[in-house]
Amino acid sequence: RVTTHMGANRIAVSASGDFAIVYSVAETGKLLDPTEGLQEITVLRLSGAAPQEKRLSVRYRPSRVLLAVGDERALVVSDDGVTVIALDDDAVIDDWIELGSSSGRDVSLTEDGQYALVRRAGDDGVEVIPIDAPESAETLDFSGPVTDLDLSRSGRAVAVIRDRSEIATFRFPDVLDSGEIETGQTVKLAYVD
Repeated sequence: RVTTHMGANRIAVSASGDFAIVYSVAETGKLLDPTEGLQEITVLRLSGAAPQEKRLSVRYRPSRVLLAVGDERALVVSDDGVTVIALDDDAVIDDWIELGSSSGRDVSLTEDGQYALVRRAGDDGVEVIPIDAPESAETLDFSGPVTDLDLSRSGRAVAVIRDRSEIATFRFPDVLDSGEIETGQTVKLAYVD
């Protein structure tokens, strides 16, 4: 048994099973007070004889948590950015990366916790932010606004450019060195109502 913060309704567990993060997200259909930020999380170390818990405060309204492969860090995506947590002997907030408004924004994280890929509604580019050096962010440009972006564990990425009926694929982070994004118009996109 472990004690978590009030209102916890989600959990993310590391691939090793040594860490877990319990957090809270706004439930669909439930109206939250605008001052309720759901910012408290509980970091659990599960590898010892007994679980150890530590509460931390992250940014306003978290939506996703990634415990990076290797258990060195966790990334918490919130309305206004990414909180970086160092998972060492004593879990601590290590950094904060500002992303601006969450409206129309989607954040994909690499499994190793090294990069955040940020897609914004209406933008032809995807911002690539190195977690350790966010000031050196780059932009991957596409032929039109990217409406969906998915990363696989293997590093293969797929971007959908719906207005042009295109799907672009690339390997990440190899694309940063090579600049090679394969775009094809042969894929027919299906729209479901």
